[in-house]
Amino acid sequence: MLQKRVAEATEALDQLKIRTAFQVSFYGIWNDLRWYLKRVKAPRTAAVTEVLGSWVRLLAPFAPFLAEELHSVLGYEGFVSVVLWPAVRRDLMDADAELAEEMVSRLIEDVKKVIKLIPQANRLHVYCSPLWKMQLMSEMISSKAKGRQYGEGLKAFSASYPEFSGQAGSLLSKLVKLIHDLGEPFIASVVKTQRIDEYQTFSSSSSFLSQELGVEVMVHNEDEDRLYDPKKRASNSLPFRPALYIE
Repeated sequence: MLQKRVAEATEALDQLKIRTAFQVSFYGIWNDLRWYLKRVKAPRTAAVTEVLGSWVRLLAPFAPFLAEELHSVLGYEGFVSVVLWPAVRRDLMDADAELAEEMVSRLIEDVKKVIKLIPQANRLHVYCSPLWKMQLMSEMISSKAKGRQYGEGLKAFSASYPEFSGQAGSLLSKLVKLIHDLGEPFIASVVKTQRIDEYQTFSSSSSFLSQELGVEVMVHNEDEDRLYDPKKRASNSLPFRPALYIE
């Protein structure tokens, strides 16, 4: 995430978007670091040191006195004001990993809003969308990016996957709303990635999810055999917005 933040801050400054550059430099990197320390059992000292060093350099134009103080506390010599601005290392960017972490973070936020209303909650079932729903959404996003209507994406999907055309048509309005709700920055991240495996993303993070939410977390594919779904919630799953059942 560090390289992404450096790129965002640099681009914002180049466009004279000072407020955006400050927000990315200060809050963006700080929140990313907090997430990393929470997410990783044994944080690497070298990684944390690199992030803090870059963070201080990015802060220098906006909070020079604070930046100089932090620069000294971190053990660097001289003045941060004369140190080179961090260079963007695009070879270190990993769009897939960044999107996966964003997905986990958003799931935690969504569940916390619901679970606080269920004091006796013990277990959370997360139902991930099947690949065909993800492909449909991808076609819709691609169509819109080309200046066409979302319906053109539906037509392209139906031509390639006729067996799902009926179900796809009924999802069109829901997916249009979802794309809007997710927001342009998130959708832009989706476009940059290869195919995202929701099930793998959430199942590999199930222990962390359980830790953060205080309940056992079970991750399912909507279309898996012998699916445990007593309340028939699985069919409500959408890409990047899994269906939930709490018991």
